[in-house]
Order: sequence, then structure tokens, then C-alpha cells
Amino acid sequence: MVNRYCISKLIIIVGVLIIFGALLIGMVIVPYSIRSKTITDSLVDGTIQYDRWVNQPFPINFNVYLFEIKNPLEVLNGLEKPNLHQRGPYVYTQTSIKRDIKRDSVYDTLSYKQYYHFEFNQNLSGEYTENDEFYVLNAPLQGSFQIFERMGMAKELEDWWEEAFDGYEIIGPFIKIKVKNFLFDGVKFCTDPTNFMCSIMISSPTTRSRSMKLTEDGALSFSAFGYKQDNHDGEYKIFAGVSDLYLESKVGLITAWENSDTLNIWKAGSCNTVRGRDFTIYPPYIDEIDVFAIFSTDLCRAVTLQYQDQHEYQNIEGQRRFLRRDTLSNQAGNSCYCTKRTANLNGSRTECLPDGFLDMNECMLSPVVVSFPHFLWTTTDISQTVTGLKPEEDKHVTFITIERDTGIPLIGAKRFQYNMVLRPIDGISITTLLNPSMVPLLWTEESFELSGELLETVENYVYDMRVTQILTWVFTILGMVIIIFVVCWYIFFVISPIIKQPANP
Repeated sequence: MVNRYCISKLIIIVGVLIIFGALLIGMVIVPYSIRSKTITDSLVDGTIQYDRWVNQPFPINFNVYLFEIKNPLEVLNGLEKPNLHQRGPYVYTQTSIKRDIKRDSVYDTLSYKQYYHFEFNQNLSGEYTENDEFYVLNAPLQGSFQIFERMGMAKELEDWWEEAFDGYEIIGPFIKIKVKNFLFDGVKFCTDPTNFMCSIMISSPTTRSRSMKLTEDGALSFSAFGYKQDNHDGEYKIFAGVSDLYLESKVGLITAWENSDTLNIWKAGSCNTVRGRDFTIYPPYIDEIDVFAIFSTDLCRAVTLQYQDQHEYQNIEGQRRFLRRDTLSNQAGNSCYCTKRTANLNGSRTECLPDGFLDMNECMLSPVVVSFPHFLWTTTDISQTVTGLKPEEDKHVTFITIERDTGIPLIGAKRFQYNMVLRPIDGISITTLLNPSMVPLLWTEESFELSGELLETVENYVYDMRVTQILTWVFTILGMVIIIFVVCWYIFFVISPIIKQPANP
């Protein structure tokens, strides 16, 4: 009996060890080994994580959709609303690289500057070319009108603004442009420095947005994104996560921008806090409840991505996250984004713009208003001041899908629209008959899909983890079966015969 008891006890111990070993190997040792061969959590020199952080490992398509004004003359005469026709996408291949990288081992941070380059991709653009010409809202002119109005000098422009754009086909506040000039190469104007309007804009940087620059011959040039070409958007400092692996969820978090952890753009409050991460780096082992803030220099602020649902990309399951619907709200926690610098459709600066519209005047030094494409998620009559828009969540929302164990983005798109208020301005006769409206200039989509070696690396990791999980459960179940079998055997063949033995007389 003693031998049977000892043997049963030994077999049970073996079963427990099988279960414990299977769980330990399957959930700790093997996953750690697989991860160490595929991607590390921290930004350590020479690792896949670090290399893909320095050099963008996949191409990003910078898609631009411009809004052609189909009825400029009718709008000028107050007969119709602006009728918009979306043109595009005009697709540019966007590449980026981090330079001037400096590591601070004491504070476990990395500082760097990220440079961008854009190349027009005719194949992906299809029928659309950079030489396409059509009427759009004259952004530099509209900006000038409203900036000089705020300075109390709008009337002074009446005899000068048209001459400033000499050589262009102009119908009131609308201008016929080539796409390549409007986007990157520049719409050159103010070639006569003696022009009153031009002399002030040339001599005073406060009247120029980041999209305007002085040319070598002393004129001005406007381009929506020329300032980005072969340039960086400031110096970042992020947490590297090398010194403390238990803080891996902080990897990639921005701790400072332009040597400061605060901005001086918005009203006092959390809106000025530099926080979040860039759009392409996330921590491993993310949960559905995790919320990620993304810092955008284009918007001069952070925006928030929250979990929406599970989504499969190339047989890899990931967590899909969307930009919050209240991102562009001007209420509650977002009230500090309400600067009241850009006048509303009534020309008033006494109240915030409606939810869904963000005043970018302090950020861009121009009365530009940001919204989601096609006025998605706006519940105001402003969206009815133009025709031709058709908001659709699938096409116009910002989203990203992330593989949860590695934190590697699988597919994503960042989408925003840039608009300007078109309204009568006292002293500018061509604006007298205008019906107040919010007129879109363009919207952009920065999209990517994981491909190449990094996609293969993630696929292999997911496959290895699936095999490991299956084997873990197989050996765990095997250990449990052994234990149950031995317990049953011991009960029926050892304990039961003892119980059934007759008592000694």
C-alpha cells in the first residue's frame, strides 16, 4: 500500500510539474525568447525596434484632396453657395528619417529631429496630375483680408490686393492655380514690393503664416505644404525605455518638444501640455482599455485614439483604434482650445466656433479652421453653407490598427481637413455680396500598410506564438489528465478496497 501511495504521489507531482512547466515555458520563457529575436520593447541601438524608429520602414502615402470651386462667379455675386468638387487623391510618397539623434542615459531619453520628403506618385494618382488647373479659394488673400481686418486696416487693401496677384486668373476671392504650385512649389505673389499690402506683409512676419515665405527676389510665395519639404518639425525628446524595462509602456512617449514640456499657443490649461507619442510607435502588450495620445505638430496639440474593435490585416489580428468623436469639441476639457482669434461666419470673435471646428490661428498664424474631412461629425448648420460634401466614416475617420503583443502598427490613416471662413469684410467691396460660408481648401490623408520584412517578422512572431500557445495547452491538459487519472486510480484501486475490507472480529 505504501508503494502504491508513493507511486501515486510521485505521478501527481510529475503531472503538476508538467502543468507548471508548460505554463512557465509557454507563457514566459518561449514568448520572451521569440520577442528577443523579433523586436525589443525599448529603443536600443541595433535592434529592429530602433532601426524602424530611425528609418521609416514602410512608405506612407500622403494623399491630398483639393476642393475645386465650380461656381466662383455665382458665389461672388451672392447667387449661390460654393459648389465644391473634390479633386484627387494627388498622391505623394512620404518618407521620413530621424537625424541629430542624442541619447541621454541618465534620464533614459532620446532627442532628435524628424525630416520629411515628398515625391509625387503619378501611378497612384491615376488621372490626376500636378499640372491640373482649377479654381480654389485664394488662401493667402483670404488670410490677408482677415488678418488686416483684425488690425483695423482692411479698408487699406481695397486698391492693392488685386495687383498683388497680378498675372493670375482671379474671380474675387477665388484663384485659378496649378496643383503643384498650391501644394509644394508655391504660388508666387507680391512681386512689387511697393504695393502697400505687400510691403506690410513682406516687412512684418506677424502677417505671414507658416505656409508663406520670402523668395530670393523679395516676393512672397504661398504653398500649403512647402514648409514641410526636406525639413523637420522641431526637436523632440522621448522616453527610450532602456533603463527600466518595467516601464515599457512609456517607450516612445514624448517628454518635450523644442526643449519644453509645454506650448505657448492655447489658453492656460492642459491644452498646452506636450504629451503623447507620434503616430507610428506604440508599446507592446496593449489592452483594450489603453488610450493613446498622439502629438501632432500640424495641429499644435495632442489627440486621443481609443479602442474600437478587433480588425484582421494580412491574417494578423490587431486592435483598431479611432480618433475620438469629441476631438474637435470646444467644450468641457477642450475649452482651452477656444482662442476666439478667427471670426465666425458673422464676423464675431466673442464666442467659440461650433464643435467639430478647431481654430488654428494661433498654431498656423493664419485664420485656418480644421475639421474632419467633409465636415464629418459636425452637427451645425455651417456644414450646409456649401454643397458637394458627403461625409462617410469609413473614408474620413482617423484610425490605426496595432498588433497588441509587439505594438507594431499594421495599417492606419490620419485625416484632417483645412477650411477658411468666407464672408463680407467691411471695406473690401468684392466681399459685399458673399453669403457667409465655411469653405474647405483641401483635406489630407497620411496612410500606410505594413509590408516587407517587418510584416514578415510580425507574421512569424504571431505564428510562433500561436504554436506555443497550442503546445502550452496540450501539455497543460496532458498534465491535468495524468493527475485526474492517478487520483481516480488511487481512489478505486487503493482506497476503495481498504474501505470494503471487513472489520476484524
